[in-house]
Amino acid sequence: KELTRGCDHSTEKVSEKPVRTKVRHLALKPLSAILLSLGIVSIPQSVLASGLQGMSVVHGTATMQVDGNKTTIRNSVNAIINWKQFNIDQNEMVQFLQENNNSAVFNRVTSDQISQLKGILDSNGQVFLINPNGITIGKDAIINTNGFTASTLDISNENIKARNFTLEQTKDKALAEIVNHGLITVGKDGSVNLIGGKVKNEGVISVNGGSISLLAGQKITISDIINPTITYSIAAPENEAINLGDIFAKGGNINVRAANIRNKGKLSADSVSKDKSGNIVLSAKEGEAEIGGVISAQNQQAKGGKLMITGDKVTLKTGAVIDLSGKEGGETYLGGDERGEGKNGIQLAKKTSLEKGST
Repeated sequence: KELTRGCDHSTEKVSEKPVRTKVRHLALKPLSAILLSLGIVSIPQSVLASGLQGMSVVHGTATMQVDGNKTTIRNSVNAIINWKQFNIDQNEMVQFLQENNNSAVFNRVTSDQISQLKGILDSNGQVFLINPNGITIGKDAIINTNGFTASTLDISNENIKARNFTLEQTKDKALAEIVNHGLITVGKDGSVNLIGGKVKNEGVISVNGGSISLLAGQKITISDIINPTITYSIAAPENEAINLGDIFAKGGNINVRAANIRNKGKLSADSVSKDKSGNIVLSAKEGEAEIGGVISAQNQQAKGGKLMITGDKVTLKTGAVIDLSGKEGGETYLGGDERGEGKNGIQLAKKTSLEKGST
């Protein structure tokens, strides 16, 4: 069954329930009002067209309502939606209202357009955005969900339905990039996963007790999306993960994995819990881990956190600071295990260097 929406002239194919679209001029909902009061966003008087186009529900149900510059989508658990375009303009807000905090919605772009998120993406559940062409999160963007995964690697509908999170590079498709310039936050114990041929963070990513992963590769499997256990394969040196911004996983886990890794920003997994300390893994599986900036997994209430940096070549750059202090000392592994024996599957670096001025 097809519905043609007069407001954007796009055609939507809906598998089960039809998409109901209402266009009205209403007051902003509470989150937008709060952001306005803080001066984070400003809304022009003119009504903007939705950056979401060509909606097709291929699994589950979803309904969409557009009220001026706000788009609200209500979806069933694990709904899969294909889009011709998934953009959020600077003064737009897109909100997914889900059945519960563990519910997920999977959005896939099927055209050749990249996704540009410049406004607000909000949800009480988990939001996935899959676009093999690339995803850019703008400097004024705010993503506030219970879990967020953005990927240029694709995943089949069958794997989604089976909760088998194996994502693969599309054949005959150039490596695409995910770049974050904005603010990404998720609920307590939630996860943020940026997955692509290339991944770059220049903004701020923050979780409380959960996990943050920057993963660049050809095939990546996440066995548990809430507490990720990750396997991955890399087939090109262009698979690069770069952090120039700030990543905060309070008492949680930070994973950066690629052929080559570069950090000039801040990676923090500090904790104040007596029961849990943070963990940071930087794995340049087939290349160089070039580490600058500040890396911290402190815990003054218990044992400090754990840091592991591996690669063929590991370099701690001038000015780099590593702090895993705690009531008891933390664990730091640079270029291998504590005795250089390569036990427990820990990769041994061919060369490990600490430049003058690194601590």
